Amino acid sequence: AASCGLGFGLKALEYICGCLAKNTTVTHLNASFNSIGDLGASRIAALVAAAPAGPPLAKLSLNYCSVGDAGAVALAEVLTGNKSIRTVELLSNSIAAAGGEALLEMLKKNRTLGQLMLNFNDVPDATMIQIERQLMVR
Repeated sequence: AASCGLGFGLKALEYICGCLAKNTTVTHLNASFNSIGDLGASRIAALVAAAPAGPPLAKLSLNYCSVGDAGAVALAEVLTGNKSIRTVELLSNSIAAAGGEALLEMLKKNRTLGQLMLNFNDVPDATMIQIERQLMVR
């Protein structure tokens, strides 16, 4: 697992993603507790989109990262067709209605992702219920 700890920003994330683009063994990217925001989430989305040339990531942990709707949408777009990532953690970010809807639509097409953790965001309850339903039918 690539666990990054506290206190790095976008510049360090760029470096980490650059290294991971050449790595074929890392399966878990944990950037939790770093204020990478939507730009960082978008950079990670670009890394995922580069697969299969990129890493065989199975888990993304982006908890407490200041990710909002734009970052969630970017992740949802690349996860729609992704076949390797099984778990995405987005706890305690700033994801609201647009990000929640994008992730819900992604779940309708992606049958590989079995765990999507969105607690402590601003996703509407109705959307969260639909997300939970999508995850239950896996």
